[in-house]
Amino acid sequence: MRRVGRQAIRRHFAARHKPQPAWLIQVRRGAKLLAVPALLLAVTVAAFEFGYMRALSDRMGAWIIAQADRHGMHVKHILVNGEERTDHNILRSVLASHTGSIILTVDKRKLKKDLESLPWVRNAKVRVLLPDTIMVVIDEHRPFAWWRHQEAIHLVSDRGEVIPQRNRAPATLQLPIIAGLGAPQAAEDLFTALRSEPSLFKRLTAAHLVNGRRWNVYLDGRTEVRLPADNIKSAWRRLAHRERREQLLERAIAKIDLRNDDWIILELEDSIMSGNVRTKA
Repeated sequence: MRRVGRQAIRRHFAARHKPQPAWLIQVRRGAKLLAVPALLLAVTVAAFEFGYMRALSDRMGAWIIAQADRHGMHVKHILVNGEERTDHNILRSVLASHTGSIILTVDKRKLKKDLESLPWVRNAKVRVLLPDTIMVVIDEHRPFAWWRHQEAIHLVSDRGEVIPQRNRAPATLQLPIIAGLGAPQAAEDLFTALRSEPSLFKRLTAAHLVNGRRWNVYLDGRTEVRLPADNIKSAWRRLAHRERREQLLERAIAKIDLRNDDWIILELEDSIMSGNVRTKA
């Protein structure tokens, strides 16, 4: 039997396959050369996006930033959503320093901190959208009421937070005044119940939380309405029904007590007569 050498076997099988085009060979060689840098770039971008940029070595980070600069990955667009009361000129000055910078060098934590130091900004979210965009979403304080506390008045938000002094709205802002310890945190539930009767709610001028349990509210700045600790909406509905039927608030009534489910107690102004009037609910 004739022995067949290795070279003969290779020539035999090579003859059965069509030679590859020169351009395909070059593409494959280029892909192999670019595979490692592309992988490094992908890892770096992921590390940047999730806040792990510092974990990379200085040399690798510098190389990646140089590549981003070379390929034009600069901040060209800054998109902002959610700003209403924030001064646009101040906001623009904070963001302007990032325009044109290499996008991988943007310090998102610092930018977030700078934005949250602005008046009215409660919270800010910063996202980097490669290759050239920064997205900013602002959550602002929403003024809800004035809180009178310890001989001072503070503006509070709809989340029960005291808005910092630097964010204070002008005194001309038409908002109800609330009072009592814990009033900012409890007022949202109260106002939600009172909004069930819009015609009465629009006459609300103040509310006082009594001993942290129940509310006295004031209508038109003169009539005190004593609400029960529970079933506020039901009591408020009874008052609205009587107001539509009898126009109670047009009378000289100083106080209305709704704490009893069966009776509405009216206290007349002293200039008319003293004492209380008890009527069926």
